[in-house]
Amino acid sequence: MLFKNKVCENCNREYDVTFEECPYCKEKDKRFDSLGIPKQITWLSQFQQIGIFLFGFAYGGYLGLQMLFTSIFSSLRENNLPQLILLVTTLTYLTLFIGMILISFNRRKTIIKQFKDYKAILFGICFSCLLVFVSMVCNIIINAIFNPTVGDNQSLVIQTTKLNPIVSILVLGIVGPLVEEFTYRVGLYSFLRRLNKYAAIILSSIIFGIIHISFDSATIVNELIQLPSYIIAGVIFAIAYEIKGLPCSFMCHSLYNIFSLALILLGV
Repeated sequence: MLFKNKVCENCNREYDVTFEECPYCKEKDKRFDSLGIPKQITWLSQFQQIGIFLFGFAYGGYLGLQMLFTSIFSSLRENNLPQLILLVTTLTYLTLFIGMILISFNRRKTIIKQFKDYKAILFGICFSCLLVFVSMVCNIIINAIFNPTVGDNQSLVIQTTKLNPIVSILVLGIVGPLVEEFTYRVGLYSFLRRLNKYAAIILSSIIFGIIHISFDSATIVNELIQLPSYIIAGVIFAIAYEIKGLPCSFMCHSLYNIFSLALILLGV
């Protein structure tokens, strides 16, 4: 388990065991490679990981921000609900994105360096193709067995996407996936990864799936039918993150969302 801090041999200050170098004096840990800690994972301190997860968690900071922005722009509710939802979603994701940058600011160089790895980007494209295929198979099976109707979440996504395609693609296709990858991979997965790789994949994927269904929906059965698909997507994102890090899981997530939005715009 990776919870105990280590002491820098140069400045004698304690820092997180997952860091390859001392954050204070920049002295590299000569024993780091022997610890077997995967370098592709975005390691933040334990408190940063928990902070990012709780801040972006659907029933945490995300919900709080949504309620705040909804109350501010409540005058739009009766006139144009899709417009209100798109505005609130945009402001919520942008606020979360800025907050996560601030929380992980001391690790910005490491994160930027990871995004320069073109192989991770290419792997992300491959994982997105895999996810598209798996999702198509899941949908075929679900439609054949249950013949579900369009859920509340999906219905709102369709309405907001058609309302403003460009903003929807930018927010739901780029900013949203980046925020969710920080929340559920950099935050939750990386924290659980300190315990065990397989526990991290399973638990983070289940939580990722659950937050994508609406429990107050009148069609809760229909929402639960879609739950396995969301969990499978979470597993693929987690594996992508484990293998090639944040750029890989983000690219996979982003391209999949953009593909889904494109299908909506094409009326498929």
